[in-house]
Amino acid sequence: MQVIRSITPARLIVSRTTVPMITRYYSPNSRQEGATASSTGFRKREEAAENEYIRKKELAELEALKKQAEELNAKVAAAEKKVGGQK
Repeated sequence: MQVIRSITPARLIVSRTTVPMITRYYSPNSRQEGATASSTGFRKREEAAENEYIRKKELAELEALKKQAEELNAKVAAAEKKVGGQK
């Protein structure tokens, strides 16, 4: 790409320079990679979400175990009734 610059009105200098089409400007005080994940607010929200997920999963497992215990208790009661009737 040719760029024409004028130093004096009567004299022209032609120079060849490359001009970038896109220039990125970065803030000198930009945050590091992962700075959001290490921030206090984000960490607390993530920890709360993880705790909620674990609590829900444990409650579901507990409900399944309670249901299984009730079924086993019913089988034991039926077996005791059957054995008690034979005496």
